[in-house]
Amino acid sequence: MLLSRSPLPTAPAIAVAGGFIAVETVVLLLLKKLTGADNAFGVLYLIGVLVVATGWGAGMTAAMAVISAIAYAHFRRWPDHGPGLAQVQDWVFFVVVAVVALVAHALARTVRTRAADAEQRRQQAEASREALTALADQQAALRRVATFGGTQNAGIRNFLGGGGRTHDASR
Repeated sequence: MLLSRSPLPTAPAIAVAGGFIAVETVVLLLLKKLTGADNAFGVLYLIGVLVVATGWGAGMTAAMAVISAIAYAHFRRWPDHGPGLAQVQDWVFFVVVAVVALVAHALARTVRTRAADAEQRRQQAEASREALTALADQQAALRRVATFGGTQNAGIRNFLGGGGRTHDASR
């Protein structure tokens, strides 16, 4: 399945995306509580975005980027917050996450395609090797038959007294 040209099924993607957003949000809130910093941990949301981008389609990747940006914008100012994506820095984060997600998705799609092509070439090489082995076996069998036939003819000539040699009248 990892070598497939097509992305993974959507149902697991929704579960993976939801799980990542939940864990990233909990970690964000814990780090925010420990450090008191509001804007320092947006990169946490890129982890889930990159995972989804590498395994699923562009639509799921874009949805994960949007939801991650909204979650970060909402929870970075939580509990005293305004609406999500209300500040310029929220929009900058959204654009950065979207660009990173789509670039990662494009790279992953290229890697999947090349891996599938390499697997197909490996299978073709294996089939060619098997065909060459069969041909070599057939050639060896023909040599054995030819050698067997040649030794049988020499034995018959020896039996008949010719010894397999020709007599030269000039001697």
